[in-house]
Amino acid sequence: MANFLLIHGAGTGSWLWDAEAAVLHERGHTVLAPTLTGVGDRADEGDPDTNLSTHVGEVVEQLDADPSRRWVLVGFSYGGWVAGGAIDRVPDRVAALIYLDAFVPVPGRSMFDLMPAQLRDMLEAGTRISDSGWQMPPVPLERLGSLGAIGRGVNLDQVRELLARRAGHPIGTYREPVGVPTRAPETCRASMLPAPTIQLRTR
Repeated sequence: MANFLLIHGAGTGSWLWDAEAAVLHERGHTVLAPTLTGVGDRADEGDPDTNLSTHVGEVVEQLDADPSRRWVLVGFSYGGWVAGGAIDRVPDRVAALIYLDAFVPVPGRSMFDLMPAQLRDMLEAGTRISDSGWQMPPVPLERLGSLGAIGRGVNLDQVRELLARRAGHPIGTYREPVGVPTRAPETCRASMLPAPTIQLRTR
């Protein structure tokens, strides 16, 4: 059986993985799906200094907690940025890395560096007028593209429900560039999968 560590996307939390975690548990796998600081039910634990390094450090702690385990690390959307940063820190703890419809880190670049300027400016402006002053609002649904393009076999009502649950996300995580890798993750396999077509099969 495998060990899975699932990293959620921006403005969500561990609840995003409830259905997937249940299936993996039923098949006998170990599953961890932590909520990152400053997000979801941990929103009050964040502050203006919460950034990408904060989230990468939390995932590294999880990976390093039991030296006898190696993990399948899955990053969804923003979670791909976190996963890429974590594997550079502890590559020996990761058996496989899956970017699930995710942002793949570009060394020395931030999430905002890869966004259209108009969208970045909108999120910066939304953060300035937010109650916290450091949590950016979710990207509006109309900026996420057509849900009808997601593909067959996907419950669009469930997708809409999940998207509606999104909340604020620490803007510092989008401003901070991902680090330049210090060593290649030679001990694991990396895959990039689009969400509409993924079929997760485990032995």
